[in-house]
Amino acid sequence: MSPTPATYVLAAALAGTLAFAPTATHAQDKPPAKAGATTSSKTLTLDPTEIQKPWTGDLDGMIQRRLIRVLTVYSKTFFFVDKGVQRGAVVDFFHVFETELNKKLAAKKQLKQKALKVRVVFVPVRRDQLLPALAAGKGDIAAANLTITPERQTLVDFSAAG
Repeated sequence: MSPTPATYVLAAALAGTLAFAPTATHAQDKPPAKAGATTSSKTLTLDPTEIQKPWTGDLDGMIQRRLIRVLTVYSKTFFFVDKGVQRGAVVDFFHVFETELNKKLAAKKQLKQKALKVRVVFVPVRRDQLLPALAAGKGDIAAANLTITPERQTLVDFSAAG
């Protein structure tokens, strides 16, 4: 399936939402499990090679893959790692997004099994690589307090802030 330009970026809406909407706190007591480890019988791990594999598509494809990769940059506010735990406004927003998306999919009976939920993973990149990585299929969404410029609009589409 060939992606449409609209598929690429929700970044402007997400950045606007992050900047102007309240965020929920997602507290983690322990750092995430290492790749290949299972923390409980109800938790499935993600294959790192699947996360790194270039892919472009729309939300339906992301749901089918059960994976949404959020490209972001390190920042004191939006994304940072504290004692092995990912934190920041982008993390808070996308944990809420992941929870709400899975609730809606479960209500519509679009999840094959309760444990097979759509997962959001964060892929930190350098700011100058954010949009090129998105266009190359190394991530599905860019969330990094982006401004819309004519040059950026030639690379990706931005969604309107809601």
